[in-house]
Amino acid sequence: MKGTMLITGRETPLGAALIEGAIAAEHSVVATSDGAPRKRPRRGKEREEKETGERLLLVPWTRQSALSARNVVLRGLSTFDSIDEAVIVHSATRESRPLHELTVATIQQGVDVLIKSELFLIREVLHYFMRKGGGVLSLVLNTEGDEALSTMDSAAAASFAAIIKTVMNTYQNEPVTINGFETASADSGEYASFILSSLAEGSTAGRLYRFGDRSGFRHFSFRKK
Repeated sequence: MKGTMLITGRETPLGAALIEGAIAAEHSVVATSDGAPRKRPRRGKEREEKETGERLLLVPWTRQSALSARNVVLRGLSTFDSIDEAVIVHSATRESRPLHELTVATIQQGVDVLIKSELFLIREVLHYFMRKGGGVLSLVLNTEGDEALSTMDSAAAASFAAIIKTVMNTYQNEPVTINGFETASADSGEYASFILSSLAEGSTAGRLYRFGDRSGFRHFSFRKK
């Protein structure tokens, strides 16, 4: 059996495809179950975290909460002892209203859900990997090929793209491997397959991958000194 992979975005087609592919590749998977209201909310009450099968653990993630981000990592460790890789997926909300029609509360919630939440979880994963002395963190930007994002989604996507590059630069000489993934493709299945096959190469050099409809290429890489 391969190592344990933490994957977010289960409520999106890409996240679901990543989880399915990772399990098929014999990884154990800690998958976040979104506990925050989104454009397409899940039905029913937020469920208590529970293990489904032997290699899949679903952990509720309340995105506005820094403590919830920490709990995602801790619950994974309590079940699988170690987390070897983390794939944090940033997806658009499909909020279509123009900026002047958004309430202040909606904008504040958007910042919490789309930007702060991912920073909280990235911090927790990096903190664990640095203490562990190794790990692979992959930051995945997923706009599903949409070039006409709303103002909120555009701002959040630009922020996440900047986070990818900054984190890659900051940790290039640390024992943590940082990868970034971007795409112009709307095919979630092919994008997920590309991400997982790229990670399976096991490179210790952090890379920024760009994926097209038919082929992906490495835009640049950071070599450990």
